[in-house]
Amino acid sequence: MTYSQKYLLLFSVLTVLILNACNRSSQSSLPLGTVLSTDTLSFAKQFKINRYKEFTEISVKSNSNNMVQKYFLLDRNQKVPKILKNEHVIFTPVRKIVCLSTTHIAFIDLLNENHSIIGVSGKDYVFNTKLRQGFETDLITDVGYENNLNLEFLIREKPDVVFVYDIDGGVSESVNKMKSIGIQVVQVNEYKESNILGVTEWLKFFACFYQKSDAAKTKFDEIASNYIKLKDLTKDIKKRPSVLVNLPWKGVWYIAGGRTNVAQLIADAGGNYIRRNDESEENPAVPFETIYQIGESAEFWINPGQAKSKSEILAADDRLINFRSMKKDRVYNRNARLNEFGGNDYMESGTVRPDLILKDLISIFHPELLPKHQLFYYQHLE
Repeated sequence: MTYSQKYLLLFSVLTVLILNACNRSSQSSLPLGTVLSTDTLSFAKQFKINRYKEFTEISVKSNSNNMVQKYFLLDRNQKVPKILKNEHVIFTPVRKIVCLSTTHIAFIDLLNENHSIIGVSGKDYVFNTKLRQGFETDLITDVGYENNLNLEFLIREKPDVVFVYDIDGGVSESVNKMKSIGIQVVQVNEYKESNILGVTEWLKFFACFYQKSDAAKTKFDEIASNYIKLKDLTKDIKKRPSVLVNLPWKGVWYIAGGRTNVAQLIADAGGNYIRRNDESEENPAVPFETIYQIGESAEFWINPGQAKSKSEILAADDRLINFRSMKKDRVYNRNARLNEFGGNDYMESGTVRPDLILKDLISIFHPELLPKHQLFYYQHLE
């Protein structure tokens, strides 16, 4: 082959590759049309719902690089439009789904769609009694964790959607594997919401997959209204007791920042969180001595790890006996509702019932405001 022939061949190959790339690019960037409406979200900031004539577009903020994951929901009786040829299309209402977090279960349960759940990650930690019955009758399967997911089950059962909790984190490898075998994976970032009602508002997100948006709005509005009414009970409170949270571990106190949902709940319940001025939205590691100095005088202590008694707290560090909350017998934990394996309903249904959590905390800090209330998620530690 002459030099000129080689050159022409190389030019031809490059031309084809460039044309194909341009074609793919133009297909993936086709205009979606006119947005007919955008769903109103009062508190949630991590997702968005746009309604088009033929489909619904859901955008979810990714955990890094400000990227956005997009999902296109289409009625299962419709054909996929050309403009969605290269997009993540999910047919609704979904019939079979898998949850990789127990928090997802709470949203689906509130929508009365438990029957659609065919798999979960970590069945021992599921509190929901209906789902536990499903495990016993083999209607629901434990699909395992992260990089040890039961891919054979997923291939065999072909769920419409697998809801995952962290695409950019520990499950990323499994996510890629699921995508490679044609499974639709949907990212759920409800835990990243800075407002606790924003967490619950993800009910509207899940409702789109079941075509139950109107029902979700009604349920959410009721819960949000309950929460705000309870919050109003404490707005004129003059004396706000100081509150300590969490439990030290190996000389370190992983304590909630001042911009977390826990801090919000304490403030809304009429409490004075000892780390309220901290700007963190996470649970930073703080030296034991630092929290000891400011926490020793706190009037109440809530959420001390997995402790079910004050003796279990002292097992972490016997110096904690000196805390005012221990001496005054004002220690409470959110583990009143546990299954036999330690699955905690606070971490499950509590995700969608912040009003009940707030009611508990108001009753703890200001029992005179709710004299007839019986604690639901919380219990007093003896």
